[in-house]
Amino acid sequence: MIFSFGQNGCYFVGVECRSWDSFLEGQCNCGNRGERCRFMGVFSTPAPHKTRYYLRTGF
Repeated sequence: MIFSFGQNGCYFVGVECRSWDSFLEGQCNCGNRGERCRFMGVFSTPAPHKTRYYLRTGF
């Protein structure tokens, strides 16, 4: 079973970024007010149309 809700304070958060490589190089962040990040799964928040978000899993 895959869980999309926060267990032990962990949530899936996508970071807006132009490419996977840029994301891996640390060129993207959530912005000063968190405006460039979105929760995913049960706690998902609306995002602008055609915006790309990246996150790492499996740590």
